Amino acid sequence: RQYLSRDHFRIECGGEGCRLVPLSSNPMWRQSGGRLEETEVGKPALRLRDGDEILLFTGADDCTPDGPGNLGLLRWVFREGSSGGGGRSPRGAGRGGGGGGSTPRGEKAPERQQGSYR
Repeated sequence: RQYLSRDHFRIECGGEGCRLVPLSSNPMWRQSGGRLEETEVGKPALRLRDGDEILLFTGADDCTPDGPGNLGLLRWVFREGSSGGGGRSPRGAGRGGGGGGSTPRGEKAPERQQGSYR
């Protein structure tokens, strides 16, 4: 089963800050201030703030990020940095995620006991 693609989501930054843009029909969530909000392609982009987490669906039976039957937790932590020119630039963000959490094509992610992929 495949739940992550290179085009799962994108982070766009502009004058009003950065936004999470879903590009896939696979569910994903933004966790911000303890609140979990689901999004998918066709829904409006979600505003990202420093420290927000992006969680991706990995096959949980209850369609949650970490429910029974999931294949692991894929999590990115959004960190807002400066591009040096006074503009906004997310550190570690880019096409298909950012900040870690993915593995090269064809390789299986390492198994983790606790925590998240970062």
